[in-house]
Amino acid sequence: MSRVPSWIPGSIKLSELYSPSGLAQVSPVADEVSVEVRSWILPHLEPIGAPERLIRTVDETLLMCAYVYPGATKEALRIVTIFNVLQFLQDDLYDLSDPSAPAISQEIASIHSSPDFLGRAMLELYGSLCADGGGEGYLDSTETAGKMFLGSAFEHCVREIRDYGNRCDPMLFKEWAEVFAKSLTRFASAHCSVDFSNMHVNGIANMLIDRNGMDHTVHLVELANGSFLTAESRSSPPLVSMRTHVNAIGSYLNQIISFEKEVTSERPGNNLLEALMTHEGMTLREAAEHVALLAVNHRDEFDQLAERALARNPEVALYVEGLRLMANACWTWQLKGTTRYTSMSSPFAELLG
Repeated sequence: MSRVPSWIPGSIKLSELYSPSGLAQVSPVADEVSVEVRSWILPHLEPIGAPERLIRTVDETLLMCAYVYPGATKEALRIVTIFNVLQFLQDDLYDLSDPSAPAISQEIASIHSSPDFLGRAMLELYGSLCADGGGEGYLDSTETAGKMFLGSAFEHCVREIRDYGNRCDPMLFKEWAEVFAKSLTRFASAHCSVDFSNMHVNGIANMLIDRNGMDHTVHLVELANGSFLTAESRSSPPLVSMRTHVNAIGSYLNQIISFEKEVTSERPGNNLLEALMTHEGMTLREAAEHVALLAVNHRDEFDQLAERALARNPEVALYVEGLRLMANACWTWQLKGTTRYTSMSSPFAELLG
């Protein structure tokens, strides 16, 4: 059984643990996109009274996307923001252990009674990106995705992605969509079906990376750029390794910054620092330093790979730059772009508030 550890508020300085390779940027069209997406999603939340928690999730996700995809056009940023808003709302719905709103009770019950519910729903939804024909009414013929409270919003998202991707390059988009759908399905399945109780710390670390959501977030760089890689380029060892490093950077940094939130407010055993303290006998400071060093190693290896990749293949410059900006944003957004992790009792000085 997991035991909530104790700590002295503000005793650890995050600035001493990690720093990104470069400055994060914010999209110049972020404010316009935020207004559009917010006005679009709020009506979908009206059946449950638009709870303050979910409204806060929307606003924080809007800002996250402005940091993570700073080079996207207005249209592309709107689309990836809609996707991420829906995913973060879905995540918060899953964490509602005792929902009082009838409009979402069926979905919450389905998620908790069937661990692969979200995986099947995501495959039905985003698998249609690769299908021939339109996406209109797609949810009407799917048993699983049709149970989703935000089903109509997800359907809208699928149509937007399809329309935009096909206008960019139909063939390359279809190849990307297959990769993206599989990544998202793995995430959704892992997110709801993991039991950490009998895992060793290394297994916990690997599983937390799989279920963190960074893999499909990284794949969205291509959509945000409006430029899809060829299958050959995407599967080339340097780019595969670079995606792996960005995935790990985002995942490990989130394990540090979300520590208090996860050990006090969410499902137990869900944080790598907590696992290191429980299984390896580390103090909180030691665990934070250990995980930060993992992120530093991935950061340095990414930087080296990026230089070599650009020297050998300048055609991937836009993609590599997108990955670089995302890696920088993973740290900056969580520290400065959101209050999601701040509290009066945080062990980290920069998150006190």
